[in-house]
Amino acid sequence: MALQPPAPSTTVRWTDDARHALVSLLGCGPAAVRHMETLDTTGVLSRYMPEWSEIRNRPQRDAYHVYTVDRHLLESAARAAPLMRRVHRPDLLLVGALLHDIGKGGRG
Repeated sequence: MALQPPAPSTTVRWTDDARHALVSLLGCGPAAVRHMETLDTTGVLSRYMPEWSEIRNRPQRDAYHVYTVDRHLLESAARAAPLMRRVHRPDLLLVGALLHDIGKGGRG
């Protein structure tokens, strides 16, 4: 059965299994980027994080950022993965890296 994009207004609750799966995936480092992109293009990320649709392909116009906001967040999480063994809560490190600029999609 093929993955079908969810209805745009459908948001799902984060279960313990879903949170664990996300952290495990992010912990794979650079290998996780292409899998997260697949979750994005199939609508899964926006279903779990509606804010993601606001930062998808959003450019950053400054000298410091090379990637769009969404790709920057994925790359940040990938680069944080090698640091997991140095912190008490690697889950917070990875999710924090993934979401540190999620508000850039807002209108405020």
